[in-house]
Amino acid sequence: MKKITSLLTILLGAFSMQAQTVILSENFTTYMGTAGTVPVGWTFSYNGNYTTTASSGTSGPNSYKFGVNNATITAPTFTNADTLSFWVKGNGTDSLSHLIVVESPDNVTWDTIAKVYDLPINLTGQTFKFGMQNTSQYVRFIYKKSVGNAAFDDFKLIQNPPPPPFIAAFTTTNVCFGTAASFSDASVSNAGTVNSWSWNFGDGTPINTTQNPTHLYSTAGTFNVTLISGDNLSNLDTTTSMIIVDSVVSNLSVSLAGSVATFSGFGSNGFTPYSYLLDIDDGSGFFITTPNYVYTYPSPGIYTACLISYDNMGCFDTTCTTFTILSTGINNVTALEFKISPNPSSTGLFNLEIGNTSNNTIVTVFNIIGKTVLTKEITSSSRQLLDLSNQANGSYFVRIQNDTETIVKKIVVNK
Repeated sequence: MKKITSLLTILLGAFSMQAQTVILSENFTTYMGTAGTVPVGWTFSYNGNYTTTASSGTSGPNSYKFGVNNATITAPTFTNADTLSFWVKGNGTDSLSHLIVVESPDNVTWDTIAKVYDLPINLTGQTFKFGMQNTSQYVRFIYKKSVGNAAFDDFKLIQNPPPPPFIAAFTTTNVCFGTAASFSDASVSNAGTVNSWSWNFGDGTPINTTQNPTHLYSTAGTFNVTLISGDNLSNLDTTTSMIIVDSVVSNLSVSLAGSVATFSGFGSNGFTPYSYLLDIDDGSGFFITTPNYVYTYPSPGIYTACLISYDNMGCFDTTCTTFTILSTGINNVTALEFKISPNPSSTGLFNLEIGNTSNNTIVTVFNIIGKTVLTKEITSSSRQLLDLSNQANGSYFVRIQNDTETIVKKIVVNK
C-alpha cells in the first residue's frame, strides 16, 4: 500500500500552565477627575475623567480622560512585569491623534513600547496588550492630541509564568499498512541540549532510542505513540500522540449467467468515501471506475477480474477473482487451494504450500501494475520458496494456474 499523501500534523504535546499574576491594576472606579481622587501612586499631568459606560472599559463607568495635548500619566513603580494591558477609546479623534507608551528601569532612561495611532472610536473601544522588558519599573502614557480626546481604562501589568525548562514533542503522519511510519523529534530544551529519546510505538515492540525513528507496524489500527525525551541538564518530559495505520480491504464477487458476468464490489475497513478501478480482463485494463458492472464475454475462457479500492486517506487494496466462461453455457467459479506464509513477509521470502498439483502448474507473481516479477513451474506437491527479497515493499499477486483451474491471492512485502 502507498503512503498517505496528505499530512496529518499531530499535536506536539502540552504542559500545565500556571495562572498569570497581575502585578498592578487600575480601573479608575473612584477617580472623579480631580487631583484629590488620583489613584494612589499614580501621577497625572492633567485631570479629567469620563463617567459614562460608553466611554469606559469592561470594568464599568469611570475612566481617565486624555483631554489636552501632551497629557501624561505615570503608573506606580513595579517589578517583574512582562506584559502591559489597557483599554482605550477615541472620542472625535483623527488619524494624527495617538497615544505613546514608554517604559523605564530607573525613571530616567525611557524606551518606547508602542505608538497607538487611529484610536478606536467604536462603541466598545479596544484592549491593547504589549510585551515589556522584565527590568522595567515604570510605565508612562503620553497623549498627542490633534483632534478629540481619548478614554483610558482597565490598566494591568501582568507577570506570565516562565516556560518549562523542557518540552517533549514530535510529529508524525498517518500511513497505509505496509508503509513504515516516520517520527520526527521536536523536543525543546530552553537551557540545554536534547540528548535522549525513548519511543514506545504502542504495539508491544521494543523501545527505540534514536532521535527520528521509522517503524513498520505489523497490523493495522490506531496506536498511541509515547516519547520520553530529555536533555543534558537531566530534564525529562513525556508526550503521547496517536497514529493511524490504515488498511483497506477490497471485496469483489462475480455472478455468471452464460457469457454474462455481473461484478459486485466494495471497499471496507478504510475511511469513506471510496473510489474504484475495475479490470474485467477484457484487454482494456483498469478503466472502469465503478465496482458494480455487467459485461458479456465474447468467447469462452478463463478470466481474472481485479478491483482496486481506494479510501479517503489514499490507501488502497487490490483483490482478484478468477472464473471460467464455458462454451457449454454451464459456468462455474473455480478455485485451487493453496497456502502462503508468512504474509506479510518482513524478508520478502514466502513459503508456498499446494496440494494435488498437476505436472502443468505454473506460479506467476506480478506487481500492482501487472508486471511479472517471478515465474516458476511446480512439478510436485511440496513446499516451494517464493523469493521476492530483491523487490520493493508493497503488494504483489500470486497466480497459480494448471490445466483446469486458476486462482490469484495477494501477498505483501514489508521489509
